[in-house]
Amino acid sequence: MSTQCAEKEEQRPDCDREAVRRRSPPCRIRGARRRILTIAPLRQGTSSPQPGTAKDGAIDHTHDRGTRLRIAGHHRLDTDPTAQRRRMRQRAEQVPRHSFLPHHHKAIPMKPSVRSARSTLRRCSSTALMLLSLLSLLGMAGAASAAPQDGAPDARLARVGAMSAAHKPAGIPDDYVATPFGYFAPACVRQVHSGKRILADGSLQHVDGVREQAQACTQDNFTPSGARVRPDGRGIDGQQVRSSAALTASRARSAVPPPIAHDWVQSAIDVTGAKMGRIVASWKVPQNPTDVAHQTVYFFPGMQSDDPTILQPVLGYRGDSNTWDLSSWNCCQNGMVWSSDFIPAKAGDQIVGDTYATCNNGRPCANWNVDTRNVTTGKSVRLSTTYDINSNTHLVIGGALEVYSVDSCDQYPPDGRITFNAIGVYDYKLGRVQSPAWVSYSDSSGLDVQCNYDVQTTSTSATISY
Repeated sequence: MSTQCAEKEEQRPDCDREAVRRRSPPCRIRGARRRILTIAPLRQGTSSPQPGTAKDGAIDHTHDRGTRLRIAGHHRLDTDPTAQRRRMRQRAEQVPRHSFLPHHHKAIPMKPSVRSARSTLRRCSSTALMLLSLLSLLGMAGAASAAPQDGAPDARLARVGAMSAAHKPAGIPDDYVATPFGYFAPACVRQVHSGKRILADGSLQHVDGVREQAQACTQDNFTPSGARVRPDGRGIDGQQVRSSAALTASRARSAVPPPIAHDWVQSAIDVTGAKMGRIVASWKVPQNPTDVAHQTVYFFPGMQSDDPTILQPVLGYRGDSNTWDLSSWNCCQNGMVWSSDFIPAKAGDQIVGDTYATCNNGRPCANWNVDTRNVTTGKSVRLSTTYDINSNTHLVIGGALEVYSVDSCDQYPPDGRITFNAIGVYDYKLGRVQSPAWVSYSDSSGLDVQCNYDVQTTSTSATISY
């Protein structure tokens, strides 16, 4: 129905649909006013007809490959085959998109319709949206799982409920954990991962600059001796409990109960009114105790204000796992305790604890880092935080020993002593203090476990015996 259909398009308005359905050359689209191409293969055994004009004014012309071209409404003939091919291509470009193009005597349909493309696009878009939604949900799940890692205290910290009756201070809830500063509720002990910074208002700044709302502890805490402390750092009598003045006055206090060492058993301290900029010290990890029980043993240098803000790089021994670890700490703004991640250590490792201001502008600085480095392994942890530099007095700690749940002297490391070497104390201009006024502080007289407690100091060292 090729040529005949083209000649009878006025009588056959539906011929185009039939042509498309039968995949034969189409007729003129009804109502269209444009020229089209129709193709009719030559019958076998017939000669090529001569160019001529049909009744409707169209021109029949035989292509050099045996295909008759019918150009509706066109009155120019090109006998040159090259010109014919060129003209055929030009005319083909004007064919409606639902038409067919001549190619090797076959009618080949054009590309899929726009409707099909749009349908495919909609399906792809829906799939992409579903994938994005899934990824968002996974991201939120990851964020939700990260929160407890920052919020929960480290599992290494001993819980009061796991202590024996002889070691458990009266009146302290079982879910509290033992820190280098005393007993705190789990919600008030938070681990800060690498790259984050504790700001002056207690908020936490993440690596990407986003600030997390400040957290304040609403639960009381307890000193290692069992004294109750309000979240603002004051005791029941309204006085600061952990200030440097209170620490000095605590020498007269009795130890309750005797097996539990309270505050620092031994330490070398310097109380000064000068604004400080750094305290750094080096020491070696002692041997593991021969009597492994549930004891906790801490060694550290550090810095403390009257507020108090306490900054400490800490070496800790855990009897429950018979291991040593390193971490950096900050206590006790708004009743909160902050710690860095923990890294392992072992007997004989060389340790450096460095607590220092980071402003480097020659003025008193509130921004500080607490670095704890295992020189032997090359690993380190850092706690980036703030310090109350405007405190009236500062307690510089050359070295200290603090313990929990020690029943006998063989639950200490068998070395019998630890020496903090190469102690460097600097003011806020980073000028070195040549001769710190070290004071040997001992709070062991009332303990039931009496060992070889002693403190010896030089300008750059502090040796603590136990």
